[in-house]
Amino acid sequence: MNAQITFESMLVLVLGISMLLIAVVAVNNLQNAQASIYSYSVLKSKVWEIANLADEICVLGAGNSRTVSLARSGYDFSTSSDKKALIAHYDNLEFGSNTICDMRIEKNQEFDKTVFLWYDDSQVVISSTAYSQTS
Repeated sequence: MNAQITFESMLVLVLGISMLLIAVVAVNNLQNAQASIYSYSVLKSKVWEIANLADEICVLGAGNSRTVSLARSGYDFSTSSDKKALIAHYDNLEFGSNTICDMRIEKNQEFDKTVFLWYDDSQVVISSTAYSQTS
């Protein structure tokens, strides 16, 4: 009879540890999903901000420039084939937003925590370095 009680206690202990392990894995998956959703939300916010400033610069024309601070480094930018959509990439995430003006990406170095925008030759330039006039 003692052996049966010990076996039942061991079975309950193993089931308890298994349930605890399942709970830990579930919490870890939720945390990873939350971090991914947060990163995507930040990415969308920054793309919308840059696209809105690009539209503003396009409407105002020559001589206008803006600077956007990024939430973190590691972003990469590209344009659509018609050059009217800005596409941002961060890790394995991607988001795009349309603009009213053609855009050109100048990537002289990695985009750190600042993006520079200015109007040049009927298009908005999005660059990793500040505008410098060479005349």
